Amino acid sequence: MKMFDYEYDIVTIAGADRQFPQVKPEQLIVMADSGNKFADFNTGAMKGNSEYIVFLEKDAVITDQSLKEMDNYIRNASENVAAFEMHCFPVATGQHYDPASLEKNVLSGGAIVINRNAMVKTGGFDQRFDVLAYIDLAWRLRAKDWKIQYCPKASVYWEKPVNEKHEYIYGAYERLFLGCKWGKYPQMQQEYMQKMKNPRHFPGVRKELRSLYMMHFLEKRNYKAVDTDDYSIADFSPTYGPWRGEMAVAQLNNNPKVSIVVRTHKRPEVLRKTLESLRHQIYTNLEIVIIEDGQPTAQQMVETDFSDLPVVYHSTGENVGRGRAGNIGIEMASGEFVCFVDDDDYYYADYVNTFLYMFEQNPQADMVISGGMAYKTNVLSIDPYEFTVEETYPILFDHITLMDMCVRCRIPMPCGMFRREMYEKRGGMREDINGDEDWAMWLKFMAKGNRISRYAPDINRAMSLFGYPADRAAAKRREEEYRVYDKIMLYDENMVFTVHGSEIAKWEEYVQADIGHLKNIGALKQFMKELKPLGSAPLEYNTDGENTLTAGQINSYYYYLVQKYAE
Repeated sequence: MKMFDYEYDIVTIAGADRQFPQVKPEQLIVMADSGNKFADFNTGAMKGNSEYIVFLEKDAVITDQSLKEMDNYIRNASENVAAFEMHCFPVATGQHYDPASLEKNVLSGGAIVINRNAMVKTGGFDQRFDVLAYIDLAWRLRAKDWKIQYCPKASVYWEKPVNEKHEYIYGAYERLFLGCKWGKYPQMQQEYMQKMKNPRHFPGVRKELRSLYMMHFLEKRNYKAVDTDDYSIADFSPTYGPWRGEMAVAQLNNNPKVSIVVRTHKRPEVLRKTLESLRHQIYTNLEIVIIEDGQPTAQQMVETDFSDLPVVYHSTGENVGRGRAGNIGIEMASGEFVCFVDDDDYYYADYVNTFLYMFEQNPQADMVISGGMAYKTNVLSIDPYEFTVEETYPILFDHITLMDMCVRCRIPMPCGMFRREMYEKRGGMREDINGDEDWAMWLKFMAKGNRISRYAPDINRAMSLFGYPADRAAAKRREEEYRVYDKIMLYDENMVFTVHGSEIAKWEEYVQADIGHLKNIGALKQFMKELKPLGSAPLEYNTDGENTLTAGQINSYYYYLVQKYAE
């Protein structure tokens, strides 16, 4: 019986002594390390004849199970997918990808799989690059209308070697040549000059940057422009696209059930895309609780097209509101941990796994908070669900204090996970308002629950993707509507916190630093213009002991501090 549906050649530069006991010898082409890994990759690819080629970084470990999973991805991919990026463990890619379709704009190192035909037609890796060959190859593939797909369940173990100085210097140097190939040379030259003036603090970095800059004039003529009609493929942002961030996540020791609560209302095709993102979760002990607020318009689609998922579906029959729908979801959840994703938000594939890792490392924690990725959209149609994206950007905070949370909700719905027992102790979402119901829940949990840190996000990485209206008028209307709920929720006298004086002093330090930063970048005037405080008042408190404060008091004190340090 054939083990794999597709034939693979595996090219590695690890050296002849490297052992791959779980991979067939005829699949493996071991290259002696010439000092130019991309030249070795190209040479190794020419020695094989399989339909697909796996390129492994040094010390990356691949197994038969990884290749079996790759079979599934290749089998289900559209014909124009030419490159597949495998999931690297313990540090996954920091690049954004579409959590539902898994489409990705660039390639990262570790382990990638490329269709041989596409490899030949693009000319393979540009081996003149030492750092940015993956970026260049990805853009050239997309210039020929091929796509790149991320493969979260086909994983390899690879501890990426870090040489920050080398990557910083040669990353800057090679951006000059990417600029030559992709029509952005003047911009990249200006950027390089700025780096020479104000480089990062590595020993001898300015001297090396100057030396390479002189050398680049000799090399520049060798880098011809890529033949394409669409140079917009090349994203020359510092991270070559939206950046999620990176963190190491070790294997889990336990396997608790996690309940993902999904609220929806009369939008089955919108819900479909969200469920596709949940299908890609690496962690498998899941329960997906779908609460449809109203009639069961999505039930048939869910039962027919997502029968492979562990779904618990419930419709309320009549509209009960966002808060009640969320609480019903928690009440129906049987998992030890609960998280939310609404029907137009998405989880990245390592969402559940990463949150559980943080809980396992911090067993005292009742809730874990992450960053997120936002995108501004123009919705064209609900059925079929079609929209355009104007901008995608990370929302990552240096601090998430109780004061921050009493000013604006810094925990969007899909950016937190909590122990289900918190609902029993503190209650859940407010059911009497049509907005801010989740904000109220997070504040309840923060009042009595244990955080990993009282000041910082627990996962400084975008773990979910959620949308905002791209239309400025629509966004402003939405903000004005929510201000009504802001006031109701924040000035609820039952929203009370016990806070030590040292923590309040820490809040003031953060506000002072934030205002100072806005002054330095010239953004303070615009910030103050857009402020719409509900109130502003000083705060008398015990600096050496506990203080009982309402959310409204904390909110008003924030705006007092802003005005104080803005003067």
